[in-house]
Amino acid sequence: SSPHTDKKRRWRAKKKDQHHRTQVSLRRLLVEQIAHNLF
Repeated sequence: SSPHTDKKRRWRAKKKDQHHRTQVSLRRLLVEQIAHNLF
C-alpha cells in the first residue's frame, strides 16, 4: 500500500479512537449524574 493511504487509514483510526473515548467519558458523566440524583 502507498504511504498516502496508510496515513489516511491511521488518521481515520485515530479519529475513531477519539470518538470512542468521548463516548465513554460522556457515558461515565451520565452515570455519575444519575447516581447523584438517586442518592
